[in-house]
Amino acid sequence: MRIFSLSSLTLLSALHSAAFATEPLDRSEGLRPHSNTHGRRNTQGARAQAQVQGRAVDTNTSSSDDDDSDAIGLPSAASTGPTAPLSTGSTNPSGMPNTASKNVDSGRRLPHFTYDQLYNLQIKFLDSFIYPNNQKEAQKINSTIFSENVQGRVDVTRTFDGRELNTEYIYGLFSNLAASTNPDAFSLLGYATSYEIVHFAASQNIASASTRFNFTFPFLQLSVPVIIDTWNVFDAQGQVTMYDAVFRYFDWLFSYLLSTAATALHITEAELTASVTQKLAASICDTAMTYCNGTNTQYNSTQSCMTFLTQETRLGQPYELGRNTLLCRMVHQNMVPYRPSVHCPHIGPSGGGYCDDSPDYNGTVAQNYFSNLPFVYKSRNSHSPFMPGSVGTAGGDTS
Repeated sequence: MRIFSLSSLTLLSALHSAAFATEPLDRSEGLRPHSNTHGRRNTQGARAQAQVQGRAVDTNTSSSDDDDSDAIGLPSAASTGPTAPLSTGSTNPSGMPNTASKNVDSGRRLPHFTYDQLYNLQIKFLDSFIYPNNQKEAQKINSTIFSENVQGRVDVTRTFDGRELNTEYIYGLFSNLAASTNPDAFSLLGYATSYEIVHFAASQNIASASTRFNFTFPFLQLSVPVIIDTWNVFDAQGQVTMYDAVFRYFDWLFSYLLSTAATALHITEAELTASVTQKLAASICDTAMTYCNGTNTQYNSTQSCMTFLTQETRLGQPYELGRNTLLCRMVHQNMVPYRPSVHCPHIGPSGGGYCDDSPDYNGTVAQNYFSNLPFVYKSRNSHSPFMPGSVGTAGGDTS
């Protein structure tokens, strides 16, 4: 496999630099999803609730121009149909319940939100993920979107514990903060500029959504749709205390991006892969030599770093952003300038517990990670077909 010619490398670098020198695509649309989408999805939820209560729902109403709720990306009363019944117990000014319902089997006290409250919490979370909102959240270091003890998992990477780490990776990673400290920083990752909720279901304190984002990839100046499926669990304050996120069609997305880049540069995909390897390694090594010094040192020299990353480390498959790969170190280089003592090991030879090949496939799939609150509640019916030890057992984290 041969390396790009200098002209091809320069063109690829120019594409990347030019993209970050311009405004992101659809920036005006990125601050909130389209209001019609919100109304349509939430009307379905209101219709289901109304059917249970024997009420009719007018789905032909539209939002009024003076409705402030739509201006901040929340469903308006006109577009959602009849309001869902409020949960029992008093509420605080934010609309979150002050009291929690008790799950009979687990013995834990759990918050109980209405469908509309969970929908609005989901919107708040998604809005914060859109560029440039995600940059603002990342700069907070500890975003209150998350609880202090939040547990998060992203299928193509790994698990993330605590508010600070989740703030860094969920918000900082997809806003390419590395470029703000190093104009030559190179990444294949993009950032979301707008979104549309495709499917949504919610109950108790859990919200499940399938969301279609519009992602901009700076190294190609290309905007493409990306679907992310999420399970969010909220605590009594309305903060995300657990989330499980899956990038749907991620392998296909990477293949599409690379083939599109190869076509644009009039080279083969093998040549592009070789060039991307060199570009990523150079970017990571520059970060390591600049910020990982003293007790945080990972490589003796730039040359030893380049040798390790290009000859002793595989580029990796799209699902290996949390394995011993160059792609994993690409993910983690973004946060090195902000907390070198924490993140330098992640781009070093050891991988720092994030970029290594453990656990294996079986260990990853069998991992029962979540423990803050149950994702699935035990049945209150003693005749439930879901018995302990059987496939589909209810009563705890089935992750």
